[in-house]
Amino acid sequence: MTMAIQLLQPDGKIVVAGYSTNSDYMLDFATVRYNSDGSLDSSFGENGVVITTFGNDGGIATSVAIQSDSKIIVTGCSSCDFAIVRYNTDGTIDNSFGGDGIVTTDFAGGFDLVNSLAIQTDGKIIAAGWTRDTNYLYNFAIARYTLDGSLDSSFGASGKVITTIGNGEDEGNSVDIQLDGKIIVAGNSSGDFAIVRYNINGSLDNYFGTNGIVITDINGTEDRCYSVAIQSDGKIVAGGTDSSGFAIVRYDTNSTLDNSFGTSGKITTDISNSVDIGNSIAIQTDNKIVVAGGAYYSLAFYPSEYDYFEVVRYNSDGTLDSSFGSMGKVISVIGDGGSTCNSVAIQTDGNIVAAGVSYNNSGLCGAEDEFTVVRYISDLNIGMVDFSYESNPILVYPNPIQKDVMLEYTLTKDEFLTIEIYDINGRLVKSIFTNENRNKGTHKELLNIEKLQAGIYILSIKNNLRSQNIKIVKE
Repeated sequence: MTMAIQLLQPDGKIVVAGYSTNSDYMLDFATVRYNSDGSLDSSFGENGVVITTFGNDGGIATSVAIQSDSKIIVTGCSSCDFAIVRYNTDGTIDNSFGGDGIVTTDFAGGFDLVNSLAIQTDGKIIAAGWTRDTNYLYNFAIARYTLDGSLDSSFGASGKVITTIGNGEDEGNSVDIQLDGKIIVAGNSSGDFAIVRYNINGSLDNYFGTNGIVITDINGTEDRCYSVAIQSDGKIVAGGTDSSGFAIVRYDTNSTLDNSFGTSGKITTDISNSVDIGNSIAIQTDNKIVVAGGAYYSLAFYPSEYDYFEVVRYNSDGTLDSSFGSMGKVISVIGDGGSTCNSVAIQTDGNIVAAGVSYNNSGLCGAEDEFTVVRYISDLNIGMVDFSYESNPILVYPNPIQKDVMLEYTLTKDEFLTIEIYDINGRLVKSIFTNENRNKGTHKELLNIEKLQAGIYILSIKNNLRSQNIKIVKE
């Protein structure tokens, strides 16, 4: 089994999706669910494992997301088309999605691949990747689906958008959604980072970069961008490699490079003597940036005994966080034949979960490859923090919530506070206010969350030092 990637459920269970090879040497979607302690969840599929076959067409899963009703969506490709499968919470295929639980989408008659998945606040599904047409030209490709799996006709051309950026290979690798609903897709174009922003209807946002597109060269090398995440302040963080080390770039909301981050908005981090590639980004509630990936013996990506998990944590200004691992870096050697980390997420308790694959067959892809999940202690303080509140606790009521929730707290001195709401995967979904002055005394903040989908969220209240996170439930 290879290409494992993961996401966290609201109950703390860990869902990992990738692909496996069957007895006929065809590839199948493979989805595994673990309990929060790492054991296989016997209530999901067959002892925690679900295999979905596509017959002679085969299927490669590359991304997973969880709906507000806890149904699981896995995307990838089958028969050279976008492929999406939706599962019920017990791992059975949801036949209300696309008629039989499976939806495929062709773009340009060539080879199409979904690399990333995001769910809008209204439940619509955004699948982003690339299409290679019959002339072997690569372009960004995005599709939006309604809750029943049909293409959303209000998006692009009958639910699909193809974007040509350069004259080379344009590959969309990661997608995230802004608070205002605009869509960010990050990837590569002719050896540079490429960031594209789309309006809600799928048109290019002409207020972003040049006609919605921003191209960034890192070091004049073969740069590849594999992941994107949006900070609570709206800044955009993109990560990948400059063909040597991790490469991280941060943009302001207007697409300009953020000069307060690294050197002119860019950071490169050499971790090993191999090629270091940042495959996934997660942003903590304290705005520290976690990038996970791997060391590869070469950019050919052939697994070898030299490959291993790498996790790096940066402060919000882009400097390495010396309180994490060895001067901000952690290397985990797993398996006899090496390992590859493809995805990272942050649990509600602040700990970091990374997923990928380990090779146990002398470095060769084969039957002994295994899904691999590693959890790291982050030391992120998500409990009671150094606010100047009195001995009475911070209160949230009612909880569960239907429309409005009251946040009540008492300060013993003036504070500048930020209040935000995150989904269970750590993505900002609502900003109440940012860095506003609150005077000494008791405060009651009435928060309206009527537009949020039903599910579990994290209410975060922050001062300039720390944050306190409170779990809330939207009915």
